[in-house]
Amino acid sequence: MSTSLLNPAKHVERIREIIMGRDLNQVHSRLKRIENDLNTDPPVLQSHVIQQLETSFSKLQDECHRLRSELHQEKIIRKQQLAQIDQYFRELTHRPVTVTTIKNSDELASKMTARIDARFREIMSHLQTELLQWRGQLNRDMQALRNDKVDRQDVMNRFTRIASAALADDENNSKDGYLL
Repeated sequence: MSTSLLNPAKHVERIREIIMGRDLNQVHSRLKRIENDLNTDPPVLQSHVIQQLETSFSKLQDECHRLRSELHQEKIIRKQQLAQIDQYFRELTHRPVTVTTIKNSDELASKMTARIDARFREIMSHLQTELLQWRGQLNRDMQALRNDKVDRQDVMNRFTRIASAALADDENNSKDGYLL
C-alpha cells in the first residue's frame, strides 16, 4: 500500500484544497468582473451591486464554514474507523495459536450425547405412556367382561387370541384380522 492510502489527513487536505480552490477561483473571478463593472456603472447601481456582492460573499463564507466542519467531522469518523481496524488487526495478530479442535470436539461430543440422552428419555416416556394406555384399556376390557359376566371359556379364548397376536405365533386364529 502506498503512504497516501494510509494517511487520511492528506486525503482530507486534498479534498479541502480541491473544494476550496475552485470556490476561491470563482470568487476571485466574480470579484474582478464586479470591480470592472463597478468602474463603468452609475453610483446607485454600484451600491446595489455591492450589497448583492456582500450577501453572496457572506453566503459563500457560510457554505465554506459548513463544508469545513463537515470535512472535520468526516476526518474524525475516519480516524475512529482506522483506530478500530488497527485494534481488530492487533487482536487478530496477537491471538495465541492453540489447538482447540480437541476441546471443541469434546464439547461437541458432550452436547451430542446430551441431545441423544434427552431424545432417548423422550422416546421412553412416550413408550411408557402408550404401555400405560394399553394397560388401562385392558383393565377397562376386563372390567367390562366382569360386568357383562361373560363365560370363562370366551374370556380364555379372547386372552389366547391376544397372547398369540402379541407373540405373533398364530395368525390363523384371528377372525378377519380382529382379535376381540
